[in-house]
Amino acid sequence: MLGKYDRIDIVDLIYRDRVYPNTYLLTGDDIESRGLEVDLTGDLDFNEMQTSNRKTACRLNDIQDLFDFLDAIDVYYKPYCQIPNTLLVGGEKDCLIQPDLTFDWIGIDACNKVTSSRKFTKYPQGYVKASTDDIKYYEVMFDTVPRNEEDLDGDVVGEYSICIRGRRRPSLKEATEFCKEDMNIMSKSYGDLFVVNVAEIDKEDAYTFFDMDNEDKYPIFE
Repeated sequence: MLGKYDRIDIVDLIYRDRVYPNTYLLTGDDIESRGLEVDLTGDLDFNEMQTSNRKTACRLNDIQDLFDFLDAIDVYYKPYCQIPNTLLVGGEKDCLIQPDLTFDWIGIDACNKVTSSRKFTKYPQGYVKASTDDIKYYEVMFDTVPRNEEDLDGDVVGEYSICIRGRRRPSLKEATEFCKEDMNIMSKSYGDLFVVNVAEIDKEDAYTFFDMDNEDKYPIFE
């Protein structure tokens, strides 16, 4: 047994000069110092970023308390619950949380057997841990003046932009929903923003013009 989770903290995550506020971390005594806190809004991966403004959001007695919390904040976790009353977490989903919130490594071979035992054909956006072989890069552009989808062309350039990963190009509406957290953060500095264009870019451009050092934690648009 690696340890036991017993609470959920709400923190601000810090990566370089960027702050990701109000992030929920599954944690417990001595968990933070061992790098085993689970980012509940980051594909259930272990958190590797610095934290600040830490507060306890709630205490947990068992895994059902955790499931109730995930349901309340609208995190889609059920693909990682193939074994009843357990949850797979971590980058490879090879760490198993038991009903009493104790957890341990199950090994990647065992994890593959578990995750291949059921097939899921559709996942909500942003909560999929899957093959990245067909991932593409898209520059999502924002401006203070909205555009209509029918007015969109390759010449439309926004004042601000971010890079996202996806398996297909999102529409303006889909990109707005997918990027709403980033838009909320940027709106504090730039005012109300609208998605005005989405353009596919190659990986080299993505790494040249955007901060992609933490790419493996970024969600994937499906």
